[in-house]
Amino acid sequence: MTARDLRLATTFLLLITCLCAKASAQFTGIWTFNANVDGDAPMEPDLLAQGNDAIIYGTLPSGARSSAGSFFQDVPGAFPNFIPSAGDGVTIPDSGLHNPASGYMLAIDGNLYGAAQQFGTSTSGAIIKLSAGVISSPFQFSPPPGVTSLIPHAPPVMGLDHNLYGVVCESSSTAWVYQVITSTTPWSSGWSTKIPSCSQAALFLANDGNMYGTYPLNSFVNGMPTQGGFGGIFAINYTGMILWSYNMNPGAGDGAYPQGGVIQASDNNLYGTNSAVANSSNAVSPTGNIFTIALNGGSFRALHLFQTSDGISPQSGLVQGSDGMLYGLCSDQGALGPFIPLGTTAHGTIFKMALDGSNFTRLFTFTRNSNNAGQGPGSDPESTPLLHTSGDLWGMTHDGGSSRNGASGGQSGGYDDGGELFKYHTGMAPFINTITRRYGRPGQSVSLIGQGFLNTTSVKFGGTEVDWTTKGSVLISSDTYMTVRVPNFAHPGSIVVTETNSTGAQNTLSTTYSFRICNTFPGNCP
Repeated sequence: MTARDLRLATTFLLLITCLCAKASAQFTGIWTFNANVDGDAPMEPDLLAQGNDAIIYGTLPSGARSSAGSFFQDVPGAFPNFIPSAGDGVTIPDSGLHNPASGYMLAIDGNLYGAAQQFGTSTSGAIIKLSAGVISSPFQFSPPPGVTSLIPHAPPVMGLDHNLYGVVCESSSTAWVYQVITSTTPWSSGWSTKIPSCSQAALFLANDGNMYGTYPLNSFVNGMPTQGGFGGIFAINYTGMILWSYNMNPGAGDGAYPQGGVIQASDNNLYGTNSAVANSSNAVSPTGNIFTIALNGGSFRALHLFQTSDGISPQSGLVQGSDGMLYGLCSDQGALGPFIPLGTTAHGTIFKMALDGSNFTRLFTFTRNSNNAGQGPGSDPESTPLLHTSGDLWGMTHDGGSSRNGASGGQSGGYDDGGELFKYHTGMAPFINTITRRYGRPGQSVSLIGQGFLNTTSVKFGGTEVDWTTKGSVLISSDTYMTVRVPNFAHPGSIVVTETNSTGAQNTLSTTYSFRICNTFPGNCP
């Protein structure tokens, strides 16, 4: 090797080392779950939610007391607070809400909703409501004759009619989209519509007023759920009508077995992941891809095929950042850095990609160490990450973890491979989110979450400013939550909040998507 070759090799090695160090610096292990104390093994879907107080809320499906799981919140600057779902028979009451694998979803009424797979001693589950720190169950699923159990996996979404919508399952191949009517006392069952298989993903309410979901197995044939097939995507409206479905055709390059849900991105199209792909003979391999499809069910495209170094087998959905990029997790594989301890293997990744499929980047690789009981930053991330309005990406791994004694140095018991709560600093700009609603007509109220709202001096919808002189047009409840009315003559576009501090410096925050104004576009607008 010449001196020049040696210099080039040294430069390359230093570059790789710097890139790996940067990725590690952006990743923070927040808490290592211990099964005996906290709960453990977060799995699909287990959605983390940002409350209107900016705090992170979540659930764990197992571990803790009686292996019934737990509920938790992570307050910035403090240790996570865990509440076991099973009581101790003495001082802690039993919630009856056992094995909550759903996580939470923030609703337009300001409360968080989730689902437990078992309620009390029944064989069916229930809806979880978290309101002002109190956990309750306003609705329990009751199987009709001929059905043995009804198990919800994902949290329900609250529609703009204030009813709840989700998927409930009897088995892997028997499932229904459900409606729960919240205007009755007690809450009551509405319609149910059968789909081809048990979806563990939450429904997504898009700006056309319809809901979109996935089914991981089987297919729709002539509008009827049918055995056989590789899963797909569907659209459903508030009345329970399936508007369209798209069955995955892996032999044509579509991919197969979508486990996560879909989201609507800033171009108004839907995006999601498949956990597997196949060749022209439909021989399936667990690599997976990223896909897009239009709101009308057309123009399906596979955008990126995962390779081993990217990470493979995504079990979760995607999120879109203020930088316009899609972010997600793969549950296995990835690429390792140049200096790793002996026995370290790759077990999942964090990635980002542009909407057109370009600029795919592996941001971080999760690892396990066989010489240290699987310890590391965590492994097998299965649940869809949360993109906090601060710009940081939050998530959980199914197992592994970084601390042998819990992040508190002893509060959480010893390491037992229970998973890790983590944060990844993306470097993107902070932004604001609407709660559920992505469309509305003038005069309707829209709830926003973000930060710095106490310094708000202007709110605009597509460039049209909200009139602050009109009573009730803006209600700032806290620094992280406010409600505004859609102004007259508003245009479709981003919602933009301008904040001015005491020195006169201004900061601008906006939604990552376009808010649809119903008086300029036809379609459903409850």
